[in-house]
Amino acid sequence: MDFNARNFELIAFLNYETNSPRATISTNQKYRNKMTRFKSVARMGFDLLIFASLCLSEVALRKWFKPYKRGFFCDDESLRYPYHESTISVFALISIVLAVPSSVMLAVELFKQTATSLGEKRKSGANKGCHLGRRLMQCYTQIGFYLFGLALTLITTHITKYSVGRLRPHFFAVCQPLMSDGSTCSDVRNHDRYIEDYDCIAKNMSANAIAQL
Repeated sequence: MDFNARNFELIAFLNYETNSPRATISTNQKYRNKMTRFKSVARMGFDLLIFASLCLSEVALRKWFKPYKRGFFCDDESLRYPYHESTISVFALISIVLAVPSSVMLAVELFKQTATSLGEKRKSGANKGCHLGRRLMQCYTQIGFYLFGLALTLITTHITKYSVGRLRPHFFAVCQPLMSDGSTCSDVRNHDRYIEDYDCIAKNMSANAIAQL
């Protein structure tokens, strides 16, 4: 009887530990942590999908869509400026647009989280850690918003430029237009005439593409 009683007490104790509020809270906490991680991963995947879609849209816009071909007057002084190479290098542009803002946002978010951690430590008298995961999540959120806005602005700008088709100030220097009848802007008959049917005969085709935007 004593042996059976001890077994009964042991089984009852195990059942209590399994079904106790403490065990239930621990199980619920694990479930919440798992769901939080799943939501974070799903959110990051969705964000990356949207950003990739914007980048692909920009590539498709440049590759398959042609800008609106706008006409001109041969005596238009605003299109007779000389062509100059870009004064800002690609490296400098990437640094200004991506590296500098991202570095500033990263530094600000890390400083904010450090200040928050120090404040919690003073109030509670205990060190709760540096909250590295929260820091990285905040940095990801802020930088992600910036990159999303940057990509959206870039696409909107190019759509507007392609739709309007405004000619660049160095259009004549780059394009060297040839009319459908074989004449050029140096011919007197083309003065004060709005020309829409023309072809660019310049050899520098990359600069020619720039002139159409």
